[in-house]
Amino acid sequence: QIINSRVLHNGLTAVDNGSPVMAPILDRMRRRQVRYCWQLAAEMRGIEPPPGVIELTAEDPPDTDSTELLNLQAADVQTLAAGGHIDQQARVMLMAANTGSATAQSGLERIRNEPFPIHYDFFIRMLAWFFGIMAFNRLDSSGHAVASIVVGLLLMTVFVVAERLGRFIEEPMNNNWPLLARPRPKQSNS
Repeated sequence: QIINSRVLHNGLTAVDNGSPVMAPILDRMRRRQVRYCWQLAAEMRGIEPPPGVIELTAEDPPDTDSTELLNLQAADVQTLAAGGHIDQQARVMLMAANTGSATAQSGLERIRNEPFPIHYDFFIRMLAWFFGIMAFNRLDSSGHAVASIVVGLLLMTVFVVAERLGRFIEEPMNNNWPLLARPRPKQSNS
């Protein structure tokens, strides 16, 4: 979505003729694109958008989802075209950026909704536990009891963490992993 946001920003910059009528529409479209990205990220993870995101476009309804935000962007492009502020080529350029965002969103939704094959999940878990048990068996035959226990616990910890990380990778848009970074809106210094 970063690429599509840059394309939209570049397109809006290109069509900006400094008109006082266009300025609020272009500003709203830029703010809405930022809200769209944060809204989409929250929807993909199944969480509420971070505080302050909805206020980016106070003129839009607070319960607007990411798809509707793209529709509102298209309506603003139509308003600019109907008012004679942009020509047909500029309209196509701005709508191509909007369509790119919709296409990327569809791809993200497909990834999120694609079930992970159960046989792969089973294989990874069994492989991790097999190597963990094998490591314990090998350490059990050594003569250093305390060192074997410490090394065994460290190895099992690594295997369990790897298995849990694998679970996180299997569900990339699930926000239930407490140790990984979460999206946060940039805080102002004021």
